[in-house]
Amino acid sequence: MRCTLIRAVTVLAVFMIAHPVVAEGKGARSCPQALAAYGAPDMALLLEFSGGADQGFQMIFDNSDWVLTGHMFPAENDGGYEAVLLDNCPDGDVIGAELDACTIWQGAIYARDAGGAKILIPEPSDAAAGILVLEGLADALAKSKQVRQQGLSPGPFEQLTLFACQE
Repeated sequence: MRCTLIRAVTVLAVFMIAHPVVAEGKGARSCPQALAAYGAPDMALLLEFSGGADQGFQMIFDNSDWVLTGHMFPAENDGGYEAVLLDNCPDGDVIGAELDACTIWQGAIYARDAGGAKILIPEPSDAAAGILVLEGLADALAKSKQVRQQGLSPGPFEQLTLFACQE
């Protein structure tokens, strides 16, 4: 089902990836950050915000049923955000070795403006950012045992471009 969604918006995605300023312009203004969907340049990876005020998200790989759960939280030092990607964590409070075992990536997450400058991710009800950056994601995926078990090859997934709004 997720693969169908990815394929259904490929034409729009190709246009917006080729024209990221457009993604940050008129199209972004009509989409709140909480409903934004972002894709890698080759659309092999999709990040969809969940629509809630907590700015949770899902990460979906094309041609795979593997879905990762993402959570954003305020960074301790710089006023920005950090995020974590989890795979099949147990229910309830998960700490220590259990959390380490199901964590795929944790790092800074931020947006870029049309000029390429680093900016904060907009609030859930504000207009969606045109570009998201997940620092260190590509490296974490390359080192992930879970990625290899899924038969996936990591790509250039640190910068994702807005391509759709989940209305």
